[in-house]
Amino acid sequence: MTLLMREIMVALTGKRFPLEDEKATQSAIWDVFRFQTVYGASREVRVAGGIIDFLIDDVGIEVKIKGQAASIMRQLRAYADEPAISGLILVTSKPVALGPTIGGKPVAVFDMARAWL
Repeated sequence: MTLLMREIMVALTGKRFPLEDEKATQSAIWDVFRFQTVYGASREVRVAGGIIDFLIDDVGIEVKIKGQAASIMRQLRAYADEPAISGLILVTSKPVALGPTIGGKPVAVFDMARAWL
C-alpha cells in the first residue's frame, strides 16, 4: 500500500457514511475529500474499464454497497489497466477478500461498517 493510500484511508476512518444508498455514500465521501484537504481529488473519472468513483492523484477509489464479489473484482481489474492509476482502494460495507495487488498494483479495502460498530 502506498503512503497516499494510507493517508486516504486515515481521512475516511471513523466517519459514519450512509450505507443504504451508494450515491449518498459517494457524496458524503466527497465531502470528506473536499473538506479534509485531500488534494488532487476528482469525482467520477473516466479511466480504462469505465468510470471510477474518485481519483486522488494516482489512487483510484471505488465505492460499492451492493454487488457480487466477482463483479466487484472484475471492475477493479479493469480499473487496474489504467496507466494513470498506481493503486486502488475499495470502499465498501460488504465483506470482500482481495489480495494485496490487482494487476500488479496495490489494493486496499476500507470497511465502512466498522465505524458503525
